[in-house]
Amino acid sequence: MYKYRAFGVNILSDFLLPELIGTTGGEDVRVISGKVPERLDNPKTEGVCYQASPGIFLLNIKDVARYMVRNGSEIIVEAYPRAAAEDIRLFLLGSSFGALLHQRGYLPFHGSVVNIKGKAIIFSGVSGSGKSTLAGALQKRGYQVLSDDVANISLDSNQRPLVHPSYPQIKLWKDSLLKLGEEPTLHKKLRKKLDKYGMQIQSGYFNESLILAAIYILIPMNSGNNEIEPITGIEKFNALRKNTYRYTYLAGLDLSEQHFISCTKIAPSIRVKKITRGNSSFFLEDLTDAVEKDILSWLE
Repeated sequence: MYKYRAFGVNILSDFLLPELIGTTGGEDVRVISGKVPERLDNPKTEGVCYQASPGIFLLNIKDVARYMVRNGSEIIVEAYPRAAAEDIRLFLLGSSFGALLHQRGYLPFHGSVVNIKGKAIIFSGVSGSGKSTLAGALQKRGYQVLSDDVANISLDSNQRPLVHPSYPQIKLWKDSLLKLGEEPTLHKKLRKKLDKYGMQIQSGYFNESLILAAIYILIPMNSGNNEIEPITGIEKFNALRKNTYRYTYLAGLDLSEQHFISCTKIAPSIRVKKITRGNSSFFLEDLTDAVEKDILSWLE
């Protein structure tokens, strides 16, 4: 058995999870090797590769594994024959933990988190929008990263949004690694079939929870310059909803109302801004300069 801490929970695992940081703390979640059914009985909703009902979630990734997530406390994994260990871990630490965090009452957000002057700043957006690359660029400038891909949010005792660290890795495509001045061959591929890598950031990782101050949502455009604008009113709430990690799982898990309440509590206490950047002119240094300047202008 292996003991880890990630996403604000202590994990007892049958599997070696080298991406995670070990702990001597108690047990919140069990990750177990065992039998998983091919289908749920009468699932409330079904989507691509998954089925969901209140308290139970089934993920089936062809040639990798089936994952059953139960009651926010247990993930059972049944790997397919000859499945690669890195593939099994990728979907365990991603979609499976996303479902578990929803079950536990958290708000997992699709984004990368950077510690800037002791506050958590989330960079979000659709896949390929550049959030991980931007987080990597800021890390190169001396800022520390709390999480990549899944930003797990809870409310503290004073009802302030708190972001929990995950593990010291940023997921980057080959071209993004090159933009950051990294040699791809020095980093492990996340999956053998993909040109996507896990960049380890041991010295650039922040392993403590921080108050969430702002969310910046990257919106690629076909043309135009980089622009940063505030999002207010109902659009602010919609931005939280749309960029929630694995939002489509909520209806089947019967957690849509819980999610609505979480968003309404979080929205008033944070800034939400959109970063519009041109795809044809994605100059990383210019974008990083603009974002860093904007954040420091109101944090100071």
